[in-house]
Amino acid sequence: MLLSVRTLLLVGAAAIVAAVVSAVLLRGMEFGSWVAGSIGALSIASGLVVRALGAAQSGGGGDPRDRIEQKHVKARGRIVGKSGGAGEGDRIRQARLDAGGDVIGKQASADADS
Repeated sequence: MLLSVRTLLLVGAAAIVAAVVSAVLLRGMEFGSWVAGSIGALSIASGLVVRALGAAQSGGGGDPRDRIEQKHVKARGRIVGKSGGAGEGDRIRQARLDAGGDVIGKQASADADS
């Protein structure tokens, strides 16, 4: 996880805690629990919306192709995204790889070690 994402999550969590504590101190426990419940409901609703938008952008899950994602991988030897199989149109994404050998997105057969 990126440092900026971690920072935003930490600031957001601190803001939620501060909002609930200030609501309890200023107006009492009942109002504080209402604020906490409202924040929880909004976070669940926004999570569901983000998940629905992500599924709509990715094609809805009816895609028979393989999706392979490799990020920040370190290896002494080679890195192979997928080996074997005759599936065409596979989505293989490789980023920031550190390998001592070859970096292969898709290898036609597993026994081709040359």
